[in-house]
Amino acid sequence: MDNKKVVAQFCEYYYTNFARDRSRLESLYVDQSMLTFQGTSFKGRSAIKEKMVEGIRFGTVKHENMNFEFQPFLESGILVLVTGAMSTDGDRALPFSEAFTLAKKDGRYIIVNQIFRFNSL
Repeated sequence: MDNKKVVAQFCEYYYTNFARDRSRLESLYVDQSMLTFQGTSFKGRSAIKEKMVEGIRFGTVKHENMNFEFQPFLESGILVLVTGAMSTDGDRALPFSEAFTLAKKDGRYIIVNQIFRFNSL
């Protein structure tokens, strides 16, 4: 499968489950994974799951105007940049940026690094 399809499928899976059931995202992380969310960092699968499931208090989430860019690196890594807008709990949509480094492990892609930030003017 080419990288564009991999990234499109990854984004579809990630953002669908972020909006519906963030606990399903745990399988994308390993103990070496790192998430920085709005300037605060979390390392390891269990810490990231705790942040995603219990620490992010969004009820309903809707992603809009999503775009992604990507660059392959090394043998099977992919750097992904996602931009768009996200509304939570019916509030107005805020622009955001999110970067992922994906790596292939045991035949599937995992998130090694992730940075999320709401954008402000």
